[in-house]
Amino acid sequence: MIDNLAPSLDMIVHRQNKDSVLSIPMRRCLRLYHRYEDDCPVAVPKPASLLLEPLITDYPLAVSFTDRECQSSDIVGGKGSSLALLSTLQHQVLVPPGLCLTVAAFQTQLEECSQLQKEITTLEKIVQGKLSGDLKQQCEKTVSLFGLTPVCGSVEAALVTLLGTLDTSTSFAVRSSAVGEDSEDLSAAGQNATFLGVQRHEEVLQAIQKCWGSLFTFQSVQYRRAIMTQNEFATDSIETLDFASKVIMADHFAKAKSMRAQIFS
Repeated sequence: MIDNLAPSLDMIVHRQNKDSVLSIPMRRCLRLYHRYEDDCPVAVPKPASLLLEPLITDYPLAVSFTDRECQSSDIVGGKGSSLALLSTLQHQVLVPPGLCLTVAAFQTQLEECSQLQKEITTLEKIVQGKLSGDLKQQCEKTVSLFGLTPVCGSVEAALVTLLGTLDTSTSFAVRSSAVGEDSEDLSAAGQNATFLGVQRHEEVLQAIQKCWGSLFTFQSVQYRRAIMTQNEFATDSIETLDFASKVIMADHFAKAKSMRAQIFS
């Protein structure tokens, strides 16, 4: 591009052929445009293979951020798998150590406590209109029961084993990572519970119970209800929003200011 080449020119010349366009604006400038039909000269980077989710068929109860299974959002939800994938970039991204209870752990908890499943089924029937009842009261009842129901033995054992690999003198952040909670059709940021400054493994267990229960708070149920039909709610509220919980060593966030935002929804 050449500007101010012919400031006194009193005409406009516009010529176009197969290869170029010559344009001389009146009293201003001369510009030459060339049609470029070759490949783009800028190399387009390919996605890094190490950030692609693996296909996992085995569903353990608990996994560390460094475990391959933790890289699957089908097993630990989007937030948990994102942290696991970022953990593979050891020299580029600082990710605090942590672990996830998987969707299998959540399902095991429901199977081990039939009363939990009963309250969830009642809640879904109220949403569907198949059962009369106060939805808000049923949500509160379900959430309360989750908080009062201890984590079942097999899940606790898997959690304690992985907690033993972390520095238990530090504090932890316990928060949700539901499958499908953040997608093209759903954005559930802030809907489910987060607990900070958790220190002992007993407190971690209690926080996990409340984290699981937060899936059934009135605001969370109403949000999913607003974007689903009644039949979809019955099949999707548990199955496709399977709950995982992730435990992160929160003290590392205080030491790594750039990573602190990772703790929030």
